[in-house]
Order: sequence, then structure tokens, then C-alpha cells
Amino acid sequence: MKLNKLKTFNWKITAAVGAVLIAASWTGNLLYWSSMQLGKPYFFQHYFTVNEGSEGSLSFRYLEDNNAGVTVISVGLDEYPQFRFHLSESMPSNYQKQMIALAEWRPNEVTSNRYPSGQQFLTVNYSDGSWEKIPTGYINVVKNDEQPIKIKSTSRGGGTATEDLILEKIELLPDGEELKRFVEVQLTGFGGKDIKPPFELAKGEPLSLSYNFEFAGNAAMAASYYESSIQLSFSNKEGQKLVQRIEFIHTFESLPESEIYALAKAERKSP
Repeated sequence: MKLNKLKTFNWKITAAVGAVLIAASWTGNLLYWSSMQLGKPYFFQHYFTVNEGSEGSLSFRYLEDNNAGVTVISVGLDEYPQFRFHLSESMPSNYQKQMIALAEWRPNEVTSNRYPSGQQFLTVNYSDGSWEKIPTGYINVVKNDEQPIKIKSTSRGGGTATEDLILEKIELLPDGEELKRFVEVQLTGFGGKDIKPPFELAKGEPLSLSYNFEFAGNAAMAASYYESSIQLSFSNKEGQKLVQRIEFIHTFESLPESEIYALAKAERKSP
């Protein structure tokens, strides 16, 4: 009889412990799910270089919680009110979906006189009737003044000068301070020697350009979108000014959960 009572008692303890463990696991999952929620759409920073007089597009990316109570219904770019942005889902994940707001324009719709370069703001309209202005990076409108290429490209990713030149400037476009903090540009010549402007480049002399992104400790900037250019400004013996631009793009196909978690934490701390 005592043995049966002991077995019944042990069974009750086991059941109670099991219930506690299940509840703890469920609570832990709920807390983790809650920690991965952004609470409101998160718009990434974008850095664009746009050539005036050319057709093209702008696409702004943002994250939205899968089960969000309030969603984005439309966006508008303050400096480009005639652009109509179309919203679409580009990539789902366990907790958020990546969305894209895309607008396209025809040639001659964008000129540097009508739309000056600088920091850009999106007007975001939500499903609950509210709206807000969100800073979303920089757009640099550049004149279509690139001259015939004076650097002959090679299969190794570099080039050689086709005439005697003076390299006067190396610039990042758009000219935003945030971008300069995270992009390192290196130009090398004979024997891998670093080149700093002003620099005289003889005909036939090799030239190699490389760039590197370094975002250590800054998850938000690592998740930013860059569609920009490195601009090299030259002059020749006749004093003619020559411009060459090398486009570079930094984007992301998917964000690791660790980066989303870092973004969620940063959003929670922001007012």
C-alpha cells in the first residue's frame, strides 16, 4: 500500500515538473518571439547616385513584422513628388518580411537643377491613418559629363592610362559623411604602390582601384543599401578635365537573425 502511494506521489511530481517545463519553454519562445519584433516598419538607409537625363529607378527597402497590426500603405519621396512608388514583398522570413517601394522614371525627368542632391525623406502612410517623415539616406544627382574613357580596362580589374594624365581627385558619390565612415577606397599603381592625388600618371602606366566596406559594430549601416560611384577626376596636358566613374553596389539578399535582433534592440531604445 505504501509503495502504491509512493508511486502515485512520484507520478504527480513528475507531471508537475513536466507542466512547469512546458510552461517555461512556451514562455521562453514567446519572449524570444517578442524580442524579434520591430513593433513598427524599419526603413533601411539608402545611398544612390543618379545620372541626370537617364532613365532609371529608385527602390527603398524596409522590414515589416509578419503579423503587424499597422502596415505601410504608401510612400512618397519629398523631393520627387511626381514619382509613384509601388509596394511589393521581396523576401519573407520567420519574423519579418522584406518589402520594396519601387519607382521608375523616364529620361530627362531628373535634373540636378530641379532636384538637388542631399539627404532624402520619405513620407510614409500607415494603415491606421497615421503618417510620418523618415530620413532614408542620400541621393546624389550628377551631370552626365563623363568624358571618353582614358583608362584602358584590363582583365585583372585594373587599367592602363591611354595618355599622360594627372589624377586630381578621388570622390565617393553621393558625398555623405556616413558613407565615408564605412567605405575605404584604395588606388594603386606600379608594384602595388598607393596612389594619392594629385598624381601624375604616364601613358601605359597601370592603375588599380579597390574598395572595402567595414561595418563592424554597426548593424544598421551593414544592412544599408548602396548604389553609388567612385569618381576619378583627371586632367591632361591640354588642360582638359576628364571624369570617370566606377559604379559599386552593396546590398543584402537576406539578414541573419542576429542582425534583425540587433536592429530590433536598437529600435526599442530609440524614441
